[in-house]
Amino acid sequence: MSQDCDVLIAGAGPVGLVLACDLARRGVKARLIDKNEGPTDLSKAIGVHARSLELFQDLGIVDEAIKRGAAMRGALIFSGEHKLVELDLDKLDSPYPMLLDLVQGETERLLIEHLESLGGHPERNVELLSFEQDTDGVTATLRNSSGAEETCRAAYLVGCDGAHSTVRHALELSFEGEALPNNMILADVHLAWDMPPDRIIMEFAQDGLLFAAPIAGGRARILGDIPDDVTDITLEVVQDFMNARSPVPVTVSDPVWLTTFRISERQVDRYREGRVFVAGDAAHVHSPAGGQGMNTGMQDVYNLGWKLGLAVSGRANDELLESYNGERHPVGAQVLKETGTMLRMVNIKSIVGRVTRDTLMGLLGPRETVQKRLRLQLSQHAINYRGSKLVADHWHHGHQEIKAGERAPDGPLVDPQGKTTTLFETMRGTNHVLLAFAGGVGDGPVRQCAEAVAARHGDLVNAMVIDGGTGSWGDPGHALHDRYGAREGAIFVIRPDGYVGLASHPADMAPLGDYFGRVFKAAG
Repeated sequence: MSQDCDVLIAGAGPVGLVLACDLARRGVKARLIDKNEGPTDLSKAIGVHARSLELFQDLGIVDEAIKRGAAMRGALIFSGEHKLVELDLDKLDSPYPMLLDLVQGETERLLIEHLESLGGHPERNVELLSFEQDTDGVTATLRNSSGAEETCRAAYLVGCDGAHSTVRHALELSFEGEALPNNMILADVHLAWDMPPDRIIMEFAQDGLLFAAPIAGGRARILGDIPDDVTDITLEVVQDFMNARSPVPVTVSDPVWLTTFRISERQVDRYREGRVFVAGDAAHVHSPAGGQGMNTGMQDVYNLGWKLGLAVSGRANDELLESYNGERHPVGAQVLKETGTMLRMVNIKSIVGRVTRDTLMGLLGPRETVQKRLRLQLSQHAINYRGSKLVADHWHHGHQEIKAGERAPDGPLVDPQGKTTTLFETMRGTNHVLLAFAGGVGDGPVRQCAEAVAARHGDLVNAMVIDGGTGSWGDPGHALHDRYGAREGAIFVIRPDGYVGLASHPADMAPLGDYFGRVFKAAG
């Protein structure tokens, strides 16, 4: 049966849009459908974390995102009027040491504009009704706003269609978990108070949580638990809520969104069934603590996009597609655990429990080791794929600073023409990158490995010899060598999603051949 597209994407929220953009730049013919008329007009998710900003850099839209948003530089955590912890994001090891305040609707519009610049667009008022899959593809039945139905044939289907996912239901995936009993208030309002405009505020009040994050237009997002019998949220209700919990006097005004909601913590048992995948809220929902939801979903498809690109071109082994579930399912489970723990910690009701929590946070929170751990968790830099079957360490000499499966860090570089740049800017694009650290040596095994990889996989891998003499990339002061713990002869393969696929020292063609043999299917 002939195909109408390579990949059918159900759901044009941030997750589906990131996938569509990633596939478009790979030359993959994708069809993006959504049953809604346009981008959300509600703020919804309001924070883009550092790891997702690095994704945006790879797509080429990070500067515009930052221009449209506002940088949050940290968080202040209070118990009553007493400040327990001040978290500083400026020390985050990233080109973007911040949480970007950007409401979801604006994130969607930014991604739509980028998708259109790549020749794509979301199809609105188009609903996925059902689908069937076979060994060669997926046949989906769609319905447009006029009620007319059509059939779409695709090689793959990805469900980015939210917590009530049609794709998940059709696959009959279990969605294990629970709905928490907390009744939560959400209010986007203007706050007049003496708090820094670039900090998130958390208050562990006697009767519950207050979370306040600045958002665009001089307003703030207010979250917290409220009594079950409070369902009609008015400005007066929000003012009373803030009077009871704010660490400083505050006046509330100018509301644009007032509602209540309940938190569910659920995850599917698997992210892939044959030629069909689920991502984002279709695969996992959890507490809004830490603002992890949208970011986790975008990282889901950042992991999946390059694998689908190779599969569509006939260059991916099935092991590569299966690694999506193997790598992202544990991440979803970990995010679920961490956000749930955060919510339960702030909602401790007993006096002894609150005193113990506040004392420990006040003592341990300012310590740099604790600060670093918090920064890594909130930014999603702590996420890694070290247990993946797709990554490998062959490190036999010296201390290994960066392990296979970990996020590849950035650093300064000088290109062969003498222009100063960064590793992240150099890695932008759709290919793997081979970093061959020569340590000042102009030839030898490092260069031979780089030349062999370029000859065999040059259409899929950008091979870079660093500090290897004539024609190589410069590493001023050996800063990048030091950052990677690389000595002469060390080799790293960086995947298109910015994670280390292979770390090898000394340089050796055997592990390189084994790695690419598991990732790439031979051309033709």
